[in-house]
Amino acid sequence: MAKKFYTVLILPDASSQIRRFHIAKPLFSALTVIAGLVVVAPLFLTYQSVSHTGYILELRQLRTTANEQANLLIGEGGR
Repeated sequence: MAKKFYTVLILPDASSQIRRFHIAKPLFSALTVIAGLVVVAPLFLTYQSVSHTGYILELRQLRTTANEQANLLIGEGGR
């Protein structure tokens, strides 16, 4: 059965030796998934943070509006 690996060649300048690495396919797959998570996780967390901040600002605005309306109603009812 043929070995399942990828060969990575690093070709520096002309005066240096070529470096060759063998990476097993399962290891390469795992590294690919980890790299994807490293890229996607911060993007997702940033999106969640911005979205959460927007909801908090909207909630504050709604509470302020509700308090103002309640004060108007209480003020009119007391006359």
